[in-house]
Amino acid sequence: MDDEDTLTGEERLEHWLSAAACPAQFDLGQADELRLDPASLAGEHGLAIDCPSAMLGRLSTFLEAVLPHVPAGAPVVVRPGDLDSYDRLKFGVALDRFGLATVLCGADPDGRLCFATRHLPHAGRDRPGAWETDDWRTTFSYEGAPVCFHYPRGDDIQRRPPLYLNTFYEAGLLEAVRALDPSVVVDVGANIGNHAVYFAKIIGARVHAFEPNPAAYVLLRKNLVENGVEGRVRALACALGARAGRGRVIPGDADNLGSARVEASLSSDGDTEIVTLDECLRDEPGPVDVLKIDVEGMETDVLAGAHETLSRWHPHLFAEALDEAAARALADALSPYGYRRIGDHGGGLTLEFAAKA
Repeated sequence: MDDEDTLTGEERLEHWLSAAACPAQFDLGQADELRLDPASLAGEHGLAIDCPSAMLGRLSTFLEAVLPHVPAGAPVVVRPGDLDSYDRLKFGVALDRFGLATVLCGADPDGRLCFATRHLPHAGRDRPGAWETDDWRTTFSYEGAPVCFHYPRGDDIQRRPPLYLNTFYEAGLLEAVRALDPSVVVDVGANIGNHAVYFAKIIGARVHAFEPNPAAYVLLRKNLVENGVEGRVRALACALGARAGRGRVIPGDADNLGSARVEASLSSDGDTEIVTLDECLRDEPGPVDVLKIDVEGMETDVLAGAHETLSRWHPHLFAEALDEAAARALADALSPYGYRRIGDHGGGLTLEFAAKA
């Protein structure tokens, strides 16, 4: 393991700047693009760029000109001005486009937001050798707690918020769960463990996590161990449905591991076990406080196999709905248990339901 993997964000920035032995300094806000000599700007010890927020549009042109002249392995540190959350995300994505693999979102000793990056010469998302930095291992600090995730190569949808915003993916949804102060949470469609780690490490809840996709399940277990919460999370490599059976995992988009889905088999064929939530929670003393479901269209199937769970504990529920038809189907499935829709998250993709008092 690289020694840098054990450093915090601020320590990593200090380490890189020290290793760079005083990189060349450049203030993009004072630049005259017509007089730039890209080769003279890229010192052998790397480059530190100050980029006022008003100059974000100029950053792309500057990087296109300068990066080819930065020596292989030399660090590049980009320090933007005050950015809101949206601009931070946009800023980080722009760095990605130029083959800059971000390894830190933090603050330098002067309190400026920094993206310390390692230069990958001639690397882009469509070229061999891209995205090799840190082996897709990302660390950040959340409310003083160190957090670490391993991500699948080629999929950076969940990886961007930790990298660029120092927070969890779908942080708004997670904070809504936290406000409920749950003791037991069920995470159906746990993927690589973003939500399960938050529930166990930040909230301190016990978690039942279900993930049938083998590629995601391997990372889920790895991330639970990495964050020291394997003792609080019961992780099962199976799918949940209306009844026990078999199925198979259907891969989704190549750049989104979470878009995979399970297709139930009409026979006993299939390499994926399908069980009911009621059966899996038969020995759970409860109460189950929160049920989160994100299973790419199988949400109502999960609910059909959760009759006892819903009747006994009436957990607060968060479920994905990809369209209005799916939203209506969820409402219809939950209505017999006294649930009503009380909100939504993630631009309306995740619906929140509560049982009537």
